[in-house]
Amino acid sequence: GAATPASVAAARPAGLALGANRRANSDASSDPIQLPNGPTYPVPAALQKGKCYQNGGLTDGASFANNGDVMIAGVIYNPVAYNWIRSTGSYLQSTLQQKMPAKGQIGTMGQMPPGSIVLKPMMWPVPSSGYSALPLWDNATQDNDTYAGFENQKIWPRAVAVSARPTRPSATDVTYLYGGVTLATGGTAPVTYRQARIVTVDQFYHYQPDLASMEECDRALLDASAIYAYNRPFRQGDYLVLIAMHIMTKEQPAWTFQSVFWSDRPDDGQQGKDKPIIPSAQGPWRHYQMASTYGMAASTHPPVWGVHFNPYIELAADHPIQTNCMNCHHRAAYPSRGTGKTGQYLTGLATDPGKIGVVALTNPIFQDLELTDNQWSLPNRAKGLQAAPAGGGGGKAKR
Repeated sequence: GAATPASVAAARPAGLALGANRRANSDASSDPIQLPNGPTYPVPAALQKGKCYQNGGLTDGASFANNGDVMIAGVIYNPVAYNWIRSTGSYLQSTLQQKMPAKGQIGTMGQMPPGSIVLKPMMWPVPSSGYSALPLWDNATQDNDTYAGFENQKIWPRAVAVSARPTRPSATDVTYLYGGVTLATGGTAPVTYRQARIVTVDQFYHYQPDLASMEECDRALLDASAIYAYNRPFRQGDYLVLIAMHIMTKEQPAWTFQSVFWSDRPDDGQQGKDKPIIPSAQGPWRHYQMASTYGMAASTHPPVWGVHFNPYIELAADHPIQTNCMNCHHRAAYPSRGTGKTGQYLTGLATDPGKIGVVALTNPIFQDLELTDNQWSLPNRAKGLQAAPAGGGGGKAKR
């Protein structure tokens, strides 16, 4: 049956990183979408204090979410999406709970309006002097169910050394995964790449956060990320570079899904083909590869979608390689944890189409759940029981 708000809150301890929550709520299945692997990223000792350290982990900040590894995560809504979420109160547990279905039925929070855009950027810290190791995805393995997190040097055998400015020589040894990180794939951290090619932040979308204006828990997440990456807290003048991003656009009821990730060989491979030449496009965007899915089935017996994933986002989250954006996001529902029924945790039920199967929103796996229009950020980060605001706003919503 439907979970109560209190049981939902109890099932989602504050402070746990996204990866830890996924593992804690995943089901045993012959076709898992959550592999029982992954490294351990302990909170650095200097950050184990204050309001941002709860239940053994760092809490989300005003702008960033705790991804549980080196990456700095966020969710950004355009004004159309943001205003709908705020005006309907769909970011509140109380509102979502009111729309829960009767037992045995499937509920829905409703459809977000056409024109909605949702981004999930994943950023990597780079010091103002020195280097930050960034492992590179070459799709070297064909084993779809092998754990392939980016700290697994056997599967990610190359890296670049990201620098704030051009340096000589053109390559250097570079090390990352400090702060007591323990690997689950054999070997121990830190991990060193020998003679990695040096690239500059200008080859990425990048910016320098203004630390003085940032909220305390965002600062804590930046510090943890920098300690994991280059063994010191984040300082004013350091950079964040975009290494990956999901892009959802409400061009059709089922949304369209695009996902980009940085590559030093952006024109290689299946995801580097057929790039349009757009002379007016400015910036570093040709350094990114893209996967895109609009829902067209790759086969019909049984109907399955093609394999589309972002290596930095999916593989770091303990997903197998053979996954699909739409399959995952069609499963977004409230409550997302403690139910053992839906989402990124396959159940093995006879009606579940598997990790790349076409998921019908009338599938019995959604009984007693409330569909959240492909948005994991809403059920995963629904705020506690409080009154919804009278009006909307614009810009960026906290995840």
